[in-house]
Amino acid sequence: MKTKWKWMLLIAGMLSSMSFAASASELRPFVDGSWASIVKAHAGRPTIVHFWGLSCRPCRTEMPVWGQLIKQRHGFDFVTVETDMAPSPPEQIEAFLSNAGLSKTTEAWRFADGFAEKLYFQVDPKWQGEIPMTIFIGKDGHIERHVGVEDAKAINSWLDAQNIAR
Repeated sequence: MKTKWKWMLLIAGMLSSMSFAASASELRPFVDGSWASIVKAHAGRPTIVHFWGLSCRPCRTEMPVWGQLIKQRHGFDFVTVETDMAPSPPEQIEAFLSNAGLSKTTEAWRFADGFAEKLYFQVDPKWQGEIPMTIFIGKDGHIERHVGVEDAKAINSWLDAQNIAR
């Protein structure tokens, strides 16, 4: 009986370490409860969560700007969530993120629940799904939501307020 428990603990430990060993660019399914998981996982760290879509032209234009910003500024977490309801192949999303300079340092998610309104509501009860949308979560937990293409000056001001080195 003790051997059975040892094996179960060993297997559980191996599985949990495998999930943490996943690369930053692994595309994760954004489903019921994912928003709460993201907020919890990044608690106490300045975090930018960017909602975008491959079918959104302003989003596609903006993503390389985020890639440049991440190269220039360190000490904050950047999370992308691809929200297109017409599913794009994961390889296409991953290739786009890579070309934008976001594949190595970004935690990447994609909507994977057919009931998008539920996901919108969990992120922000006022959100109707418009993209691009960026949520800034301060290290103190304060949340700011911005809809539309972000201004680099405003982003840098927020990062400065979070004491993120240039």
